[in-house]
Amino acid sequence: TYFVTLTQNEKVADELNLESVKIPGISLTQLDGLIASLREKIQVQDQKLKALAAELPSLKAAIGDIEQRMNYTRVHQSGTSLADDKLMLLQGWAPADNQREISDYLE
Repeated sequence: TYFVTLTQNEKVADELNLESVKIPGISLTQLDGLIASLREKIQVQDQKLKALAAELPSLKAAIGDIEQRMNYTRVHQSGTSLADDKLMLLQGWAPADNQREISDYLE
């Protein structure tokens, strides 16, 4: 609660245990300008974020392509070339639980 006292006694503030009004260091107009500026910056950042989010599918596709090429290179380097590089011998292991499925697939 704020109130104004008009008196001739200079010590009224001390007698009533009052504090003087503290004026802020920045005006309301400046605060409004700062708020508007910050809102504009937020909108710009939101637009940048939306643009980046739109690129996610192409980035995921590129990552998948790179992973596929890396896997192909690993397999190609680990295999043994036969028949003038027209055939690759690959050796590996599979869990014993999958033996029947693998045998059926290879037949």
